Amino acid sequence: MPTIQWTQAMSVQHDELDRQHQHLLELYNKFDDAAQRGRGWRELHTMLGELEDYTREHFGFEEGVLAAARYEDLEHHCNLHRQLERKLAAFREEVAADRRVTVEFRAFLGYWWQSHILEHDQDYAKSLFSADDGDHET
Repeated sequence: MPTIQWTQAMSVQHDELDRQHQHLLELYNKFDDAAQRGRGWRELHTMLGELEDYTREHFGFEEGVLAAARYEDLEHHCNLHRQLERKLAAFREEVAADRRVTVEFRAFLGYWWQSHILEHDQDYAKSLFSADDGDHET
């Protein structure tokens, strides 16, 4: 069973953003499962790189959607994204150097995922998409 399962409560009421969030969750669960099973550090380093790359791609898309919608808290939201990007990059370097994945970092990723999607992303969803009945496709 995945570490974190997608639920409707995670939806931001935007089809493409939801698809991207689901893909991020798949990548996170794949990485976490491999770490729990004690997979080799090279495999974990590669998987972490995939997670880092897709996270950066997703953040760029999400920030574009929010900018186009004139989201009032965009700067703060972008700062949260940069914080995670720095954490992921630092951790990937640590994995490469130490050849290990710490339980603390796995816990951090799980916490970040849930807190960011269920709190911060829900904030923009409420202010940008709830009043609109469109399918929110971009």
